[in-house]
Amino acid sequence: MDIETLAVKTIENLSVAPGQVISIWATTHSLDFIAALAYHIRMRGAFWTVRLIMDPLLLRIGKEVPQEYLGLVPQHELCWLKDISAIIEVRDHVGYIPGVEITRRRAIATEWIALMDEAGRLGCRRFIVINPTQALADAYGVPLDVLQHRYLEALNIDDAALDSSQN
Repeated sequence: MDIETLAVKTIENLSVAPGQVISIWATTHSLDFIAALAYHIRMRGAFWTVRLIMDPLLLRIGKEVPQEYLGLVPQHELCWLKDISAIIEVRDHVGYIPGVEITRRRAIATEWIALMDEAGRLGCRRFIVINPTQALADAYGVPLDVLQHRYLEALNIDDAALDSSQN
């Protein structure tokens, strides 16, 4: 998979402009993609921030942090959203925390839901991009090269031809 192409297409779709602040939400599965996004954002005179999730840390939090703390909403991040032009949310794994009870997973999700709600209220653009990583390939039960090939084909589809074939 050409990470640079994926990053450029993402930044172009967002129409990133000088002075904007783009927040990248991803996991450690996408460090190379995060770096490519950050580079291309900066090349357009914009700025980037990263909200990085680490699977082992999320699992530890899910299993060990007291229940009453899991649903707390990060007020400082809600405040920061007013300065964010767009959020790039990278989907690079299944997002499931194995071994963590559903009530605890729901409590953890409270944070993300609150941030998304506030971003929407503020008019912050949100762009979801799939990065076909080994973690995602494993979750789908397909070889990584097959997943990357299929995704690249879908990414490079001729939109005008697709539109005309649907009429």
